[in-house]
Amino acid sequence: MLQRRKVTQETVKAAAEKEAAEGKTQTFCFVNGKFVKESSPEASVPINDRGFQFGDGIFLAALVVDGVVELWNKHLDHLAADAAVLNLRAPVVKQEWIRELVKL
Repeated sequence: MLQRRKVTQETVKAAAEKEAAEGKTQTFCFVNGKFVKESSPEASVPINDRGFQFGDGIFLAALVVDGVVELWNKHLDHLAADAAVLNLRAPVVKQEWIRELVKL
């Protein structure tokens, strides 16, 4: 289960600055059901992908502080709303994906 705690704009900013200063900031992609580093050869898009051709897609970034995804429910709400605007089916986000991402 994801932990909850009170988050303010100041705490999020401070945590992001601390992570960046410590060189802990990393970028991952979710490809074919698993998370891979952005620099991985697996993090590629086929030339005939509709998202690649037309820019259809939804992109989500979340701050993880001390193993906790900040504002996670708001991220999921935005994901569903953005999918509706683009007439796309919102993906099912599995808890084990989030646990795996937090480990990375």
